[in-house]
Amino acid sequence: MKLDHHQINMRAIFDELRSSPLETVGEFNKDGFFYGVEMNYSEKLKDPRWQKKRLEIFQRDEFMCKFCLDNESTLNIHHLKYSNEPWNVENKYLITLCESCHEHESMKRKKRENELLEILRVNEFSVNSLEDIIIAFDRIEMIYPPDVIASIIKYNLTENMKEISELYFKNLSKKSNIRQDTMLVM
Repeated sequence: MKLDHHQINMRAIFDELRSSPLETVGEFNKDGFFYGVEMNYSEKLKDPRWQKKRLEIFQRDEFMCKFCLDNESTLNIHHLKYSNEPWNVENKYLITLCESCHEHESMKRKKRENELLEILRVNEFSVNSLEDIIIAFDRIEMIYPPDVIASIIKYNLTENMKEISELYFKNLSKKSNIRQDTMLVM
């Protein structure tokens, strides 16, 4: 393959960097293009690796917003979890959102997360309590969309708390009696 003047200069720079004590800052791909120079986020979103990943997610989500089911508006890919490079995020942490939902999620999410943590903190939830909540959320079988799960939790915590508490303590008491009976048999 014939390289143009710019690529030849880049290869010389790259060879010099590679032989220096500094860490390698990039490499040439099979087409002779240099990768590894620091890109800002908007440049990364133009990278072919991100464009490919983006299309995969759009196709998986059937070109529809996962929140409002809009399939007419401009769509975006939303990162539920971030990595240094947008294309290195596992697909399960990427979802399709319409522009409106994406903007709302991006603007409000951090504030709402902080509000939730503050509520737990001022209501004296201990680390052990937080661990129980984490375990519960980790074990939730997501047979319904997250907004339905959130509504069920809200309903149970606001409308059924007394009944749920009574069931919990009744069940706890049964377990305690079973343990005591087991100890007596031994």
